[in-house]
Amino acid sequence: MKDAVTNIPATLQTVQVSTVAAGTSPSQAPSFTWQPYVSASGQYDVYLVIPGCADFQDCPLRTSVQVTVFPGGGTQPWVSTVSQQVQSDTTTLVYSGPIVPSSTNFVTTVSMTLANNPEGTGQDGEYELVAGDVALVLTSASVTSTAGSGSFGSNATGNSQHGFGFFEWPLDSSASIDSTGTIPNTSETSLDMISIGLYNALGATTSTTTSITAVAQHPSGTVYLGGNFQLISGSTNGVSNFVAFKSGSFISPPNNGLNGPVTSFVLIGNELYVGGFFTDTNTASTQGKLQGVAIYNVSSNSWKAMGAGVNGVVNSLALANGQIVVAGNFTEALNSSAAGVPASGLATWNVGTGSWVNSGGFVVGNMTFIGNGTLPASGQKQTQFVAGNVRTMAEYGSSGLVMLSSGGSTGPVVTPMGIQLTSSVANVSSPATVTKRHPHVRRGPSAWISHLNIGTLFTRQSATSSALPPSPPAPGPAVLAGAFWTNISTSHQVAIIGGNFSFSSSSTTSSAVAIYDPVASSISALTGAQINGVVRAVYVDQKQQLFVGGEFNLTGTSASGLALYDLSAQQWDTSSMQPLQPSAGSSVVVRSITSSMYKSDAVIVAGSFAQGSVSCQAICLFDTTLNQWSTLGSGIKGDISSVSYAGVSTALWSWLVTCY
Repeated sequence: MKDAVTNIPATLQTVQVSTVAAGTSPSQAPSFTWQPYVSASGQYDVYLVIPGCADFQDCPLRTSVQVTVFPGGGTQPWVSTVSQQVQSDTTTLVYSGPIVPSSTNFVTTVSMTLANNPEGTGQDGEYELVAGDVALVLTSASVTSTAGSGSFGSNATGNSQHGFGFFEWPLDSSASIDSTGTIPNTSETSLDMISIGLYNALGATTSTTTSITAVAQHPSGTVYLGGNFQLISGSTNGVSNFVAFKSGSFISPPNNGLNGPVTSFVLIGNELYVGGFFTDTNTASTQGKLQGVAIYNVSSNSWKAMGAGVNGVVNSLALANGQIVVAGNFTEALNSSAAGVPASGLATWNVGTGSWVNSGGFVVGNMTFIGNGTLPASGQKQTQFVAGNVRTMAEYGSSGLVMLSSGGSTGPVVTPMGIQLTSSVANVSSPATVTKRHPHVRRGPSAWISHLNIGTLFTRQSATSSALPPSPPAPGPAVLAGAFWTNISTSHQVAIIGGNFSFSSSSTTSSAVAIYDPVASSISALTGAQINGVVRAVYVDQKQQLFVGGEFNLTGTSASGLALYDLSAQQWDTSSMQPLQPSAGSSVVVRSITSSMYKSDAVIVAGSFAQGSVSCQAICLFDTTLNQWSTLGSGIKGDISSVSYAGVSTALWSWLVTCY
């Protein structure tokens, strides 16, 4: 016996060796015999594994050997001469042909001895024979036996029946069966006929890549099988990768199955979620929207897309907390509009809303497995385990928004946005202009006044002053503004968000502004006309009116940069507020919409614009009772980026205005 290190750390390979004097005849030399068990008839390739001499440091002792394979079943022995003078582990084919078991304990015999004309001269007058492993590889199951074996699959006449890819083991079986040996017919169930039917339907096309990788049984008794296969006979001729079995026969799925291999199933009620390497049905009935994932409806016998799938392959599916978690090698989950949301290796589908949602974490990699942990206590969520080639992983991940709330034992509770936003369909944001800022030095009042240049201050406020630098870029998906709103009819608080993003809702794609329900993890669009552009400010007043500001147009209206929405009536109000007008050669940009607690019927709108219905530039007051614009004092010239409030007197307000 000799030991050699392997490429697996802390492991050794042990093989048998024997020395023989040079010049010894093969009949007098040592011999080795292997007797591998063969359970089924078929075409086999038999390989001899030769350990490399470099690991054992015995290269000068190596020579050639004679290998004889006895296939049995009346087949003549196969003799070949094999050299063992190999530096690294080598696998050599020593037989290819039929092997037909003649009994339940049939073994094929492989023997090895010194070759008739040994290679080399040996070392110190000796050769060394090395016995590695023997491997049998089934290449075809087309050979049948003529003698009954008494093992699983044999019929009453004793002729061997062959199966493929499926075996049902009864968990409630009281019989004590050693499954490492021959399995008796008493363990056979009616569903085990699936394997025989598959073998017959596959015909001679069965190859080493043919496989069954997913099985699910519906309460109606129908069994669904997925994998990598092509059926070529019977009623399922032309079906590939997905098939059903009920009442002793196969049932063709709609559109002849899928155009690529299936890897996993999850069954929820009458919906079977399917993952794999496909892009559509075999007849391309969904125009390529079954990319990697699909839903098969048992009741209607039809396929349905999960959005538009994912942009890669799916290796594993799991169900937890009312969501289908998808693991695989992809970077985006695709909505029905084919817009992608970031999901590198891990994506989550909400069963209730029928949409891609945020998983709560952040994972980047090629994932191969997703599985559930132990059942949680009542009221707690189930944990998933993810495996694969993980490049990056973080606890929190969200597309544009997370919500913070008090009550955490170690700080605020972080709740990622439960849905996925995508890039906006119209990105009007401009690149940022970087300007150099001088360090701020705090001085006392007298020192600041002594350095104040009054002329310079008024010059900057002249009509010829420069505009604000372009708004910082907001590559989508980006949430730039938000406000809470409590629906008085339901007392349910939601968040209204605005920014540079789009999302799918009710089979349509909306953008820039949305109502997000953090309890239901759902998102909905404002009904009516859609915003085309970027939203930078949102505000809800006490009259259930939503003010939306930014850089946009409202389809079918004259609104530009500012729009009013009636939350109670769920419609845009295009008559109560006169549109803002842009300055010459520019467009309206609203950056701030606020209100003071001391005057609830007044909304202050600020940004870059020329006037409302009265002459006011950059900042205007809108009276929500009179629906009128008015100028603040004698007005202000320039552009404004933000507005804040100070002071406690109800008779006097103060603003902190950031302008340029």
